[in-house]
Amino acid sequence: MKTKGIDISTWQKPSQINYDQLAKEVDFVILRAGYTGHGTGVSLHKDDAFEKHYKAFHERGIPIGVYWYSCANTKTKGIAEANKCLEIIKGKTISYPVFIDTEDNYHQQPSGKKAITDALVGFCETVENAGYYAGIYASSSWFQDLTELDRIAPYDFWVAQWSSKEPTLRHGIWQYTSKGKLSGYSGNLDMNYAFKDYKAIIQSAGLNHLGKEENVPAPTEKKSVETLAKEVIQGLWGNGEERKKRLTDAGYDYAVVQSKVNEMLSSKKSIDAIAKEVIRGDWGNGQDRKNKLTNAGYDYISVQKRVNELLK
Repeated sequence: MKTKGIDISTWQKPSQINYDQLAKEVDFVILRAGYTGHGTGVSLHKDDAFEKHYKAFHERGIPIGVYWYSCANTKTKGIAEANKCLEIIKGKTISYPVFIDTEDNYHQQPSGKKAITDALVGFCETVENAGYYAGIYASSSWFQDLTELDRIAPYDFWVAQWSSKEPTLRHGIWQYTSKGKLSGYSGNLDMNYAFKDYKAIIQSAGLNHLGKEENVPAPTEKKSVETLAKEVIQGLWGNGEERKKRLTDAGYDYAVVQSKVNEMLSSKKSIDAIAKEVIRGDWGNGQDRKNKLTNAGYDYISVQKRVNELLK
């Protein structure tokens, strides 16, 4: 599988983002939870835009991961960064890994392989001990030249290699450009491909404190009937009595929402049109695709057969 996502921070100002448009362009997002300041190498700061970015993407049902920009060059400092990151994400739905971002030339690079690796292990061990899925972000050259790869073998790699050529170094996510363009934001974006279904892996392993109920959007403010109907069609509110109970418990009028769902499903697209949308990535991958197509009233097998024919 291969899904498309972005990573953003306070450098992408919330006021400059149309989240409705941008959310339609991505399968996942990785947010900077915080960073360590270059000045002392030990001052820990929450990203100014984290809460707004998190709220916007969470409400739109986009799977979220986080990263911490690190300056740590000892195991103790790596642990401190992890604890601050965990404090920031506590109580939030994080369905992608918690990454440490190692690329600092002020404190890390001069310290050498062992010191950097000590810090990475300290961070990842702390994250894992807290029940989260840990990973490491760095460029291909940084991984190879400035880490002891055997010591960080237990953790997933998010590899930055800004090229059309996929990294040869093992990776769960590949950051392939820093100059991506997507609807909803006029500036450059870091673009990534994920090669694992992290949400499914993390949920099935019982990590990141995810529960079944967290698959359901928990709105902090009322959504429109049309938005809810689209979420129902995507399978975010379950089926039958379960759907009715969840919508009612969330304060919505089930009959009104279901009526809108029925109205939206009454004008189905052709198999050809849906197959082309699938190829474009609009319907996700694997089981997620199957669920969305089925919930939207389409025959998954027929659609997938047409997809295979078009891809020949």
